[in-house]
Amino acid sequence: MKREIKFRAWNSLKNRMVITDFHITCFGIAWKHDDDFDMDNYYTVMQFTGLKDRNGIEIYEGDILKCDFSRDNNGLHDSIQLVEFYEGSFGSRNKNDHFRIPALFSGRATEGMNLNYYEVIGNIYQNPELLK
Repeated sequence: MKREIKFRAWNSLKNRMVITDFHITCFGIAWKHDDDFDMDNYYTVMQFTGLKDRNGIEIYEGDILKCDFSRDNNGLHDSIQLVEFYEGSFGSRNKNDHFRIPALFSGRATEGMNLNYYEVIGNIYQNPELLK
């Protein structure tokens, strides 16, 4: 599966999401702001999964997905999932802390997986209450 490599970051000092250029240096990550670089250590980096939800929103690590299976009476239950990168793979973790690597992230998504079941409803930093 070919995908674009992109990142975003949560700035815990300013409580905001940042999507910008960056450089990795021997001193850490340098984030580009206008024509200057910021070297603070208040960023948590999240990688783009290469997938988009049913609304065309890019899915990143740290996103919270609503998985709506109710339209297809296929025996699956609706759930809220947190997207994570764990041991070399993207996957999701449910409220019961069960980690799984669904077909959505396994590379089979482009081979008939229905992305219409998934919707980004927030992220772990701006909407942690969605996981309660």
